[in-house]
Parts: sequence; structure tokens; C-alpha cells
Amino acid sequence: LPQLPARPVALWRRPAERPAGGRLHRGRDGAADPGPDLDGRLRGARERRRHRAGAGMSEAAANPLPGLQADCPICQVPAASAETLTLVQDERLRIVRVLDAPEFPAFYRVIWAAHVAELSELSPAERAHCLEAVVTVEQVLRDALAPTKINLAALGNMVPHLHWHVIARFAHDSHFPQPIWGPRQRTPEPSTLSRLAVPLDELDRRIQRAFAP
Repeated sequence: LPQLPARPVALWRRPAERPAGGRLHRGRDGAADPGPDLDGRLRGARERRRHRAGAGMSEAAANPLPGLQADCPICQVPAASAETLTLVQDERLRIVRVLDAPEFPAFYRVIWAAHVAELSELSPAERAHCLEAVVTVEQVLRDALAPTKINLAALGNMVPHLHWHVIARFAHDSHFPQPIWGPRQRTPEPSTLSRLAVPLDELDRRIQRAFAP
């Protein structure tokens, strides 16, 4: 396997790390600085999370995001597993590369963090954030690989947790023009992976750079 990035790129920084002129600086429009009250709430939330972790709860179960489900495999997937590798993450979504579909090496998912089933359950701002992430991943794949087609899918029939598949497809791949879940058409020689215009670790880095603050 190619060398993978050591850690996901965060799409956001904690407010304390932002410059005073950043988007979260409250003094720009005259609004009151949340200051000590906000600090106290954040400290209290951290203490509660530590208490829950000390009581034997997993990190995922202690996650304060609303709507997470203990029995949902998408809610509970760690940053790196045998199935996916997390490349980018913010408080609302994460972007992973799929590792367990080797015939489709340029296969990524945009996964909404909170446990909702449908795109229409998101607010307009949340939908825009989600779809912009999908389009950004698609554009990176198009620019880097010049695929025959990009496949987008948001199914969720087996796991009703909102996520988008973003897959670079090629006329020579094992299932084209069928969907990746359809009947196999051929065994590509050489493999689709070996024909990629850039190696996967470089493709991952390009996706991370596209989302860098």
C-alpha cells in the first residue's frame, strides 16, 4: 500500500486559535465578546466528556455531536480502519477514502457527522456545506485523473446515515459502464490502480489541500 497521510486535515480551528480579524471575532460587528462565559461552558463540556470516558464510554459514544447512534456503523467508524481512511474532518462532516473496494481505487465518501438519513433534513446552510464538499472532491478527481465518469451516489438503504459516494470511473475498470454494485464486465489488465495518473497518496494529499483552511 502507498504511504498514507498520518492524520486527517481539520477544516476548522478552535476559536482561540483564530486571528482577531477572523470570521469568529465578535468585536467586528459590535456584539458582546462571549469571553469568560464561553470559556466556562467549554471547560464544563470537556470535564463532562472526560467523566463519560472515565466511566467506560468509547470516544465515539462520548462525542457531543447531536444525533449520533451507538448502533450505527458510520457514526462509530474510527479515523482509520480496514474499510476507510479519514482524510479531512470538521465539526459537520468527514471525507474518507474507501479501502475495501480495491477495483475502484479512487473511491471517496463525504459523510455527514450527525446521524440523519436524508439531505432534506439538513438546514439550507448545512446542505450547501455538504454539497460543496462533494463537488470539491469530484473536482479534485477530475483534475487529477481525467476519469471517464464521476459516479455520485447517496443511497443509505443498508445504513440510513447521510453519506455520498464519489467514485472515479474508467472505461477499462472491472464494471464500467455498470455501477460498481452491478455485474462485473471484465478483469482489467493492467489493474485500474496501476493506471491512475497519480498515486493514491498524492491524490489524498490533493484532496486535503483542497480543504485546507
